Amino acid sequence: MKEVKKRDLKIFRKSFLRKRLTYIFDFIRGMESGVYDKLLEVTKAKKLDEIKKKKIDNKILLPGKNIPLEWWYFTGHLNSENKKFGFEYCIFKMHPQIFRLGFIPLSFVRKKPFLVFHSSITDKTGKKFSFHQDTGMIHKDKINYKKLKLKLNDAELDYDGKFHLKSENFNLEVTPKKELIKHFDKGFKIMYPNYRTYYVTFPRAEVKGKIKNKNKNYDVDGFCWFDHQKSNVPEKGNLLGWDWFGIMLDDNTEIMLFMLRSRRGLEKYRVGGSYINKKSDIIKLGPKDVNVNHTDIWKSPETGIIYPSGWLLEIPKLKIKLKIVPVIKNQEISSVLTTPKSYWEGACDVSGTKKGKKIKGNSYVELVGYDNRIISELIGKSMS
Repeated sequence: MKEVKKRDLKIFRKSFLRKRLTYIFDFIRGMESGVYDKLLEVTKAKKLDEIKKKKIDNKILLPGKNIPLEWWYFTGHLNSENKKFGFEYCIFKMHPQIFRLGFIPLSFVRKKPFLVFHSSITDKTGKKFSFHQDTGMIHKDKINYKKLKLKLNDAELDYDGKFHLKSENFNLEVTPKKELIKHFDKGFKIMYPNYRTYYVTFPRAEVKGKIKNKNKNYDVDGFCWFDHQKSNVPEKGNLLGWDWFGIMLDDNTEIMLFMLRSRRGLEKYRVGGSYINKKSDIIKLGPKDVNVNHTDIWKSPETGIIYPSGWLLEIPKLKIKLKIVPVIKNQEISSVLTTPKSYWEGACDVSGTKKGKKIKGNSYVELVGYDNRIISELIGKSMS
């Protein structure tokens, strides 16, 4: 009984301390905001793109000079002769005005947008996970605004009807097998008050090439999911992150699903997504269309962050019931060196029923907004 009381008291103290620190950080941010805005004026900072609704075509894939934040994101499932892998390959383009340390804008140090590279390989067979990160704040980067060609150190992405992904561990050719999907309202959505985004997807693409894992080269083939988003980053806001699912079912259909997280926690009424049929037609999904419940949790031994781990997904109007299980628990991207907060990005197995018949598939799940460590707060991203 005494042990239970000690444990409860310890939990209470931690919770109380975190609430106090959160209040202090919010108070400091409020005082800093005016100074920050004045410093931006002094540096003659450019007005960033506000991300407003417009007609979207394939040119949306090109980088924009004054876009606050955008990313080109590949996650997929690969086969070699005797192994199975999951992979992430993502290049972010960030404008320095969206970051600050205290009241000092990062644009004091760098005026032009910079790139960040994250990649990971999940050895499904060997149950091992590794990741790599890099930033244009340290190494040389190059952005071509006339065509999609991005380079950061040894990571390089370009597009000529096919995507070409290169880095120390990747040399892949990615060929879209479905049409470009424009989610939400023809590719545009106000995700959260003041948070706006363009969001397009190639939900299924064929992958061929080579990867290197643990100093060993593998010839691989398989399929992947591609996302591109452009987003604004409000100075003030309560959005912390999201749970995101990119599911590829074995019947050549796909599901994109997101659930937003604020300072109040998971907001069930801010849930949505798309069901994509074999012909690339979309059925929009809203909060009343889906039920998602996590089945387990996992605590990172490195960061101490607690993430949900395993999910049950139901879409009654499509008669879909799915179980989503991480192939291994530890697929955390501990990325404070390149982005302010760590996140979980992992390969998952999918099984369940669709219209009463058994079905299987693969998924990647992204969990952002669970990192509330003090070190992450101190780095001070303007949107947090």
